[in-house]
Amino acid sequence: MPVGFLSEMLAQPVHGGGITLRRVLREDLERFDWIAKTLHYPVEKRPEYGQHFQNHCYEWWKIEALLRPVLGCTLAYRIAFHPRTRAAFARNVARRLLRAQPDLLQSRILVCPQADITVLVLEELKKISKIRYVTWVMDDHVLKWQGGGWVYPAGFEQQMCRHLCDAEHVHVISPALQGFYKSRFGIDSTVLCGPADAVAPPPRRIQSANRLKLAYFGSLGPWQNDAMELLIPSLGRGEIALDVFSHNPDAIPPALKSAGAELRAGVSAKEVLTLCGRYDAVVLPISFKEELRNMSHFNIATKFSEYLASGVPVLIIGPPDAIMLQIASAKQAAVIVDQCDSNAVLAALNILRNPVKTGGIIRAALQLARSEFSTDVMLSRFEASRSFLFQQ
Repeated sequence: MPVGFLSEMLAQPVHGGGITLRRVLREDLERFDWIAKTLHYPVEKRPEYGQHFQNHCYEWWKIEALLRPVLGCTLAYRIAFHPRTRAAFARNVARRLLRAQPDLLQSRILVCPQADITVLVLEELKKISKIRYVTWVMDDHVLKWQGGGWVYPAGFEQQMCRHLCDAEHVHVISPALQGFYKSRFGIDSTVLCGPADAVAPPPRRIQSANRLKLAYFGSLGPWQNDAMELLIPSLGRGEIALDVFSHNPDAIPPALKSAGAELRAGVSAKEVLTLCGRYDAVVLPISFKEELRNMSHFNIATKFSEYLASGVPVLIIGPPDAIMLQIASAKQAAVIVDQCDSNAVLAALNILRNPVKTGGIIRAALQLARSEFSTDVMLSRFEASRSFLFQQ
């Protein structure tokens, strides 16, 4: 029976979602018969899968560029990204995908919806035939915090509910998203996120009296920048050094770079744990901005498990309701700054200078990594879905 993958996401290990797929599915990732990227923007990397995959990629319509000279930027944007335009695009993708993949209706599908398009495409296909699928929500970008509560765009909440209810199995990125879907839709789900296996703690560096050596791995963007910039005063005073390992040459915001942060060459995911051991701590920044609360409240970054497993202290900077902060705080497995205040950073740095306190934090982090975020744990959580997708 054919097996397919349907998502807005690129199913390659070049970003957090792709890395998570590779770590959980491992060699099973090569067993898909077809992969469909339901929404592709020209600025994104195009899929480059093996020859044995039937690869389908659907580029977003150029409506905005066509309308802008006639209607102006604002009106062109509103029309191009209006829900009705997106629904029409999803219908078009469903028709094209069905023509290109005639056995689609008999396929078993792993669905990783991130925006609305994949859900809408699947809704169109379900009008024709019953589609059997597993859904794994790594990011719910459609859900927003507004007016003191979580809201979906008009009409989409019912579609999201059907999407979850009709799935054979539902996986979510975090306990926070699991709790939300249970309370909102009555849906049971299994938490599944990127694993990492704990290493033996490296010999601890002997810090200088005032200067701590910190590291961050990955690109910096809206979800991290404001939290990361709380380190600027300490950088400026020489209390810390900060290395940012990234494949993106523009990874460091200008203010952080001016304060002394150093850009280092990006490294592969398997090198992260080794490099962590050269530092006094690794930094996990999470935005305090309310408009990004859907990310901070629900999302578990791939680097979270890597940091816990690294054997060095983790410095988490983010809002109190961020799920990664809550998980680490409950186990006393990280040094935490949960206020948008550089003075709170100073208190955290003092903890990092205390070997007795950091020793306990490292032990708690390693235990948390082994019990909740190891490869074996995640593989066991995915086993029922694996059996469904790849049954003979």
